Amino acid sequence: ILQLLRVYLSLQDNITDIKNELLNKYLEALLLEMRDATRKTNSKTHGARTVNKELQLFEKINGYILRYLDDPQLSVKTLAAKHYVSVSFMHSLFKNMVNQTPGEYIRFSRLDRAKKLLLHGNTTIAEVAERSGFSSPAVFSRCFHRDIGMTPQKFMLEIKH
Repeated sequence: ILQLLRVYLSLQDNITDIKNELLNKYLEALLLEMRDATRKTNSKTHGARTVNKELQLFEKINGYILRYLDDPQLSVKTLAAKHYVSVSFMHSLFKNMVNQTPGEYIRFSRLDRAKKLLLHGNTTIAEVAERSGFSSPAVFSRCFHRDIGMTPQKFMLEIKH
């Protein structure tokens, strides 16, 4: 850009018809370069700003999930409404941030909490299911077996050995 500007300014001193045409070409090239440079800068800062805002939103939603993880009514729809975004935006946000759907993220967070509760022993499967936000012990056991690969009972037995 600076080089084009220098040439443009040097040509401005002795203007003839031929130089005037050349001058206009340099000015056009200079303006195009400046426009492209501005677009590149804006897209980079806009992209960084967008990622930063998405990260802040994800952290806010994640905090909400962790605070209300034990609530069986916690759902993607509820989260979207509470944070003034669409369900489809929630899906793309979670895919970008953790490569999971929001539903998977909630389920795996509940299972992580359940595993911690099971590790500490002294709680029944029903209590673990309730404190982890599953709607019933049966749903909890089914999810646990499907995603962890064993029943909660077997998991507890494995820990003790």
